[in-house]
Amino acid sequence: MDRRAFLKTAGMATLAAQLAPHELLAAPGPVVAVAEGKDYARIVREAVGVLGGMKRFVKKNDVVVVKPNMGWDRNAAQ
Repeated sequence: MDRRAFLKTAGMATLAAQLAPHELLAAPGPVVAVAEGKDYARIVREAVGVLGGMKRFVKKNDVVVVKPNMGWDRNAAQ
C-alpha cells in the first residue's frame, strides 16, 4: 500500500466513524455471559438467559446441531 492509498483509506475510515459513532459504539446487549457452578443444566440456562434467551439464537423451524467438545481430556490450566 502506498502513502496515497493509506491516507485515502484512513480518511474514509475517519469519516465513517464521524457519521455513525452511535452505531459503532452501541451494543444491543451482552455478548458474553459467565456462570459458575456444578449444576451444568442450571448454569447453561442462566448464561443463555442473560444473553437474551434461546429465542435470540434459534428461531422456529431452525435446524440445530450440538457438537460436543470432546477432543481433549484436559482442563484450561493444563
